[in-house]
Parts: sequence; C-alpha cells; structure tokens
Amino acid sequence: CFSVISTGAAVQRGMANKLKQREVDVFSMITNTARKRCQNFHSAALDQGGLILLDGLDEAPDAHDHRAQIKHVVEDFAAVFSRCRFLITSRTYAYQRQEWRIDGFAEVSLRPFRRGQVRDFADAWYAHMVELLRLPPAAARDRAEVLTHTVARNERIRELADRPLLLTLIAQLQTEGGAGLPERREEIYDKAVEMLLTKWETMKVRERADGTKEIEPSLAEWLNAGRNDIRRQLNRLAFAAHRDQPELTGTADIRQETLICALLAAGTPRADLNVGLLERYLRDRAGILAFHGVGMYRFPDRSIQEYLAACHLTDDEFPDQLAYLARADPNRWREVTLLASAKAARGSSLSAWAVADTLCPAPPPNGPPPIVDHWGGLLAGCVLVECGDLAKVAARNEDKLVRVRDWQSSILRGAALPATERALAGCSLTVLGDPRPEVMTLDGMQFCLVPSGPFVMGDAGGLDDERPQHSVDLAYPYVIGRFPVTLAQWREYVRLSGRLPDNERNLGGRDNDPVLYVSWHDAMGFCRFLSQAWQGLLPPGFVVTLPSEPEWEKAARGGEQVPVDGRWVTSQRLNEELVALSTWTLGPNPAPRRAYPWGDSFDADLANLESIIGETSVIGCYPAGRSPYGCEEMTGNVGEWTRSLWGKYVFSPEFSYPYDPTDSARERLDARSDVLRVVRGGSWRSPRGQARCAARTGHPPDTRIDTLGFRVVLRLAPIF
Repeated sequence: CFSVISTGAAVQRGMANKLKQREVDVFSMITNTARKRCQNFHSAALDQGGLILLDGLDEAPDAHDHRAQIKHVVEDFAAVFSRCRFLITSRTYAYQRQEWRIDGFAEVSLRPFRRGQVRDFADAWYAHMVELLRLPPAAARDRAEVLTHTVARNERIRELADRPLLLTLIAQLQTEGGAGLPERREEIYDKAVEMLLTKWETMKVRERADGTKEIEPSLAEWLNAGRNDIRRQLNRLAFAAHRDQPELTGTADIRQETLICALLAAGTPRADLNVGLLERYLRDRAGILAFHGVGMYRFPDRSIQEYLAACHLTDDEFPDQLAYLARADPNRWREVTLLASAKAARGSSLSAWAVADTLCPAPPPNGPPPIVDHWGGLLAGCVLVECGDLAKVAARNEDKLVRVRDWQSSILRGAALPATERALAGCSLTVLGDPRPEVMTLDGMQFCLVPSGPFVMGDAGGLDDERPQHSVDLAYPYVIGRFPVTLAQWREYVRLSGRLPDNERNLGGRDNDPVLYVSWHDAMGFCRFLSQAWQGLLPPGFVVTLPSEPEWEKAARGGEQVPVDGRWVTSQRLNEELVALSTWTLGPNPAPRRAYPWGDSFDADLANLESIIGETSVIGCYPAGRSPYGCEEMTGNVGEWTRSLWGKYVFSPEFSYPYDPTDSARERLDARSDVLRVVRGGSWRSPRGQARCAARTGHPPDTRIDTLGFRVVLRLAPIF
C-alpha cells in the first residue's frame, strides 16, 4: 500500500501514453482507492494501534544484498507506529545471521505441529473438499480419520507431517490418489515431487491484455524435451545446489540463469524459443520450484531438495559417490543418503546392503579409528534399519550385519560422536539386535561394588531439603546396579514370574531402554522376585531391593575413599568379588562434594537431560558420565525410585536432614500409599539443577509416568 502511494503518480505518467483512456481511468481509480485506504490505515495505526504482520523478512527482492537497509526500514517503521504490535516472520537459518536481527524484538520459533494440530488440519482440509464438491461429507470424514490415523501410527510419515507444507502435500496426495498413503516416506516424496512437477510444467490458460485467452504450452513443449529429461536436470540442479549451499538448513538459492541453462540442456529447444518468455513462464508458476526474489528460485522445502539430490546420486556412481559424501560431510548428506538408499532399495534390498557395505567397509579397530569411520558406521546402521530387510538376512550379508552392529556398540560406548548421535546408534542397535547380556537379560545384569565408609550427603548451596550438608557413615558394603533396569529385563521378569502388569504401558518401547511406567510397588515386586530367583547366587543374608537415599547418593557421588580401579560384577561372581573387596586399593575421592557423578561442572554430553534427546535413550550412551564406582546414568534418562520415605506433602518433606541411617522410620517398606517415596537422579526432561547428586523429590508410590524407572541394590537384610 505505501509503495502505491509513493509511486502511483509516476506509474500513471509513464503508462498514460501507452494505455487507452479507459484503462488509465481504471488505474487511477485503483491507485486513488489504495491511497485513501492507506491514509485511513496510517491514521488508525498512529492513533489506535493494531497488529502488523511483516511476512518473509528474508524473502524481499535482493534481500541478501540489502539486508542492512531492510533492517533499518523495519526498525524505523516500528518506531513510527509505536502503538502497534509487530509480528515479523523469517526462516530461522536466515535470521540467525546477526545483520538480520531487528533491535527491540523478542525471538521465538514456530514449533512443529502436534498430534492435535494434525487432526485439526485433516478435518479442515476435508471440510474444504466438501465445500468444493469434490467429496461427500461421509467420505471426507473417513479420509480425515485415515489421514490422522496414518500420521499417528507411521513414524516416518509423522516426521513429515509436523511441517505444514509437507502435511499439505500429504493431504493432496491422499485426496488425489484415494484414501490410502504409501507406507514409506521415500515413496511419499516420489509422489509429491511428481505432483509438484506436474503442477509446475503442464499447460496453463493465460488471459491476454485484450481479454482473450491463450493456452500456454507445457514446459516440455517449450524445451522440446521429455518429462524424464527435465526431471534428470532438476535432480542434477538439486544435487549441485545442496552440495554448494553454505547453510545446513533451509533451501538453496538457485540463480535464474543456472536454472534456464539446466532446462535448456534437457532437450533441443525450439528455434523460436524466446528466453524472456521462458523467464516469465517460470516466474509466474508455483510447483517444484518457486520464484524467490529477483532472479532467484528455490525448491519448496529442504526435504524436496534432498530427495531430488538423492535421485541424482542413485544414477551417478551409486553407491560409491553417495558413501564418500556421507562419510565426509554427514550433517549435509545424512537425509540424502537415507532417501537414496530407500529409493534404490525399492527394487531390491540388495541395494541397501551395498550402501551399508560401502559406508562401513571394515569392523571397528582396536585403536581409535578416523572420525569418517564413525560416521560411516552410524549411517550404515540407519540405512539397514530404514531400508534393509532384516527379517530374512541372506548368508552373504550376515557378516555385514555383524560389522554394522558392532559399530553401533562402539559408537554408543565411545566419545567420538556427540550424545544425540550415540543415542541414534543405540536406536539402530535395538533393531539390528543388541548383543549385550548386561542390558538384555536378568542373569547378565552388572553391578558396582560400594565399600563401607563415610561419604558427604546433601548440598550446602542447594534447596532447603538438601541442607545441611553432612557426613553419613554407611558401615556396610553393598552392590548397586550399573544401569537402571531395562525393558528387556522387565519383560523377562514378567514372563518368568507370571505376573500380569497393572499397566501394560510398561511393556512397550525399545528393549534396551530403561523400563518406564513402573510404580514403586512394581519395582519392589521385581526386587522380591530376584531375591528368590538368585537365592543360590547371593551371599548369605543378602537381598535385592531398592536403594535407600544414602545408598543412592553415595553410589552417585562416591565416598571419602573410592576404588582406584573399579569394576563391574555379575550376580554369578558376586560372592567371590565381595570376599575380594577387602583387598581393593582405595584412594581419596578427588571431589567428595561433587555436584554430578562426573564432577562439579554440568556437561550435556554426559547425561540425557533437558530434553536434548527428546526421550529416553538406550542404556549405555553416557559412559563418560559414570560415577566413581562405575555406575552409569545415575543422572538423567530416568528418575529412580528409592525405598526411602519423603512424607505426605511434596513441598514439605517430613523426613529432613541430617540423615540418620539408624532411623528405621524413614525406610519402612510397609508405609501407607499416601506417603510419598523419594525419587533421585532426574530424567530426560529434567533441568540440570534437578539432576545433581543431592537433588531429591517425592512421588506417590502408585505413580507411573514416562520419566520414572529404577535400579536395584544388593545388600544385607534386614530391610525395614
């Protein structure tokens, strides 16, 4: 509107000699109306205020060349209309550049669609189909239900549907292709690309200035090229754009001259081809490519760009070039690798095994391997999980499976890749087959020995319920689980005990994750079963139970003396190791008041906290975060039940410090269900402050949530 006010008169003068008087009158009417409306807006915005939306900050013509001027114009505009509220939108990766940031504006990011928003979108989409008379109401309701259900149950489609653009494409595919949707995301991309390409390159009716109509030829006719030839050029264009794009997010800019040269190479253009008309043709259409500013085009979404690049790589030295790129620059080529592997595997699963073999050509060495080998092993696992037929592995592929599986275990326990990638390796290991008995079986469970002696309990600078910090002497040795109890171990317990769980949600999930949705009573039932099952293995007088608060905190922080060389033991060797405990070499704890099991400074790479992973992680992803006794994941992943009592009210614990280990009242196992039990350790959702060694809270013993599990302790009875 404001540009019309400032330029309308000049445009009128320039066009007056070329237009008939009637057209000039119409143009004058439009500009006068616009001027009047803008003047009304100007007064209202100054006097009353309002909401002003400035959409696409980084998408203005020549935005990258004039970002400083655009920034100052926006800031001046907001200062003039100070009564108004402003909402400015920009792609995230563009706004991360310091020169784009607008002074005085808060920054927020749009979150992905939640499940309820996907359902609302599906309902609204198909209601619109009814309005357009494309579907009867009953069929539209059924389609909306199918779309919502498919997104909810198919993890790969759900990953696409949290982005509005891709959810729109999915809905269009379902509308045009019937009620069903492909199960594999690669097939969804394939159909979406074909739909966008059809929309972009088919014939179009255009109205001339004199009111008559003309049929504009298709792109194939413009270029005298076949559709497949055009598609190959687009694939090559996407690959080059993706390869050369400086940022690792968003879509790449493609210059108009580069696009036109690529399209002209698709065929033998007509002798009368007018490049200027071709430019207009491309600029005025939306579809597989969209005009973006002056002389720039973009694919509609990065995932579309990645899929087209993947299509190019399946036709160009596959899989060697793909593997080379992925190992060297995994953050850029990860999704491309998975999509290319899925596309190639659509014809035969042999392709997925070939990609995995090329990505991961050798088993983990004894010494530290190059970082490219870690990335190759990680991506090979992802490829087999997504594209390989693991239900029937041919003999020729068995060694490849073992090699890739060994790499997942090596990545999981190493420190070469960040925690998010180690967690991903753990997820792949779940599907490929986790070989670790200490994680997957009851009898393979491993334990850490904790010698008798004093330790420092509480936190002098912590919350009221953590003070005073004081010394507690546990005058007996005990043995505590190296890991929280896993789902595989819980399932084995349920099968052997014949116990029907009160909540079947604690039977769902990944086998090598910690078990969730277990109440305090559930955990104690597990302990009683193991006490019976291991009766011949446990030392005389020992039982399996939940740790008390001091037992848990000492295991996490370490006593005043800690083993110089800690080690893990199994239940089968427990007797001999306890006898040998008296010969262990102990030394001073270098940090007896440490905040976390590894030390005083928080490190997000040492624990699954603050929703960085976004869910529980496979057991064993954080070996460097272990305690002085070798206990792992005492902090983060899942909070852990103890047998200690908190009191009836969560904000005012009845059992306060200093802790008296001879006070049997705070360890009573027969306490009423309205008395809360102490939970320690913090979960994957917890902020770092709630996951310190001294942090404590209470939950009702019937609580079953997705952030709460347990580990066991083996110690002398009696347990009160």
